[in-house]
Order: sequence, then C-alpha cells, then structure tokens
Amino acid sequence: MDYVSLLMSTAMGGGASWTTTPGNSPPLPSSVPSYMGTLVASSITKSGSSISGNVVEIVVVRTNPVYAPDPGHLGTGEVVATVCNLVAGTER
Repeated sequence: MDYVSLLMSTAMGGGASWTTTPGNSPPLPSSVPSYMGTLVASSITKSGSSISGNVVEIVVVRTNPVYAPDPGHLGTGEVVATVCNLVAGTER
C-alpha cells in the first residue's frame, strides 16, 4: 500500500494526525519537487517541544522555485488539485 492510500485509509476512519518538532529539529530537504502532495490541517497545537495537528485534506501544490532549506525562509506554491477531502470522505 502506498503512502497516500495508507493515509487515506487511516483518515477515512477518523485517525489521521501528525506530529513534529519546531525549528531546525526535523532535517529539511535541500530541494522540493515542482509538484508535491501536501497535508492540510484544520487544527494545529503546540505542547512543549511537540507540534501536532489533524489531516482534513490532501492536495497537490505546484511549488514556487524560491524554496531554501531554512525555517525562516518561506516555501510557497499554489494548490492545483485536491486528491481527497477527508472530512467529506471523497477522493479524486
């Protein structure tokens, strides 16, 4: 089962969430692809050194070529497609 199928399966059952640490803690990629799947959260919380959130959609983002592997440098792009809306229970 691929990553998106696994996530959708988990999320459709109401259990999709994620957790990370702030700043430079997770290793940042040196580059990002031109198009990438991206999780969309509707609720994000910080408790101590942990940041977590839910997953309500998976979208495809066309990334702008200004990315830099620095948490102070914004990575931007445009949503070009919705793969699935986990709240509505639909996939495309």
